[in-house]
Amino acid sequence: MKTNAKENYGGIMKDNKNLLKMIAEKLEKDAIKDRQEGISWGHVGSLNHSKELLKEILVFLGNNESEVEANKAIESELAKR
Repeated sequence: MKTNAKENYGGIMKDNKNLLKMIAEKLEKDAIKDRQEGISWGHVGSLNHSKELLKEILVFLGNNESEVEANKAIESELAKR
């Protein structure tokens, strides 16, 4: 770890951005494999679980909304895209 907050912040921010890229890459890789194998309910369940985990991160990073309000806002935004 770095010795001051500014250095730590920058390094962790870079790590988080790289983690997001790694997640996107893994989702794409798995989607290709799943389509080749044939989509099953197991694939759907795993994908939905990862969605819930990602939403949990967004709720954590949110604007101090309640969890219910934050989830509604996230689902609303997803519906627009």
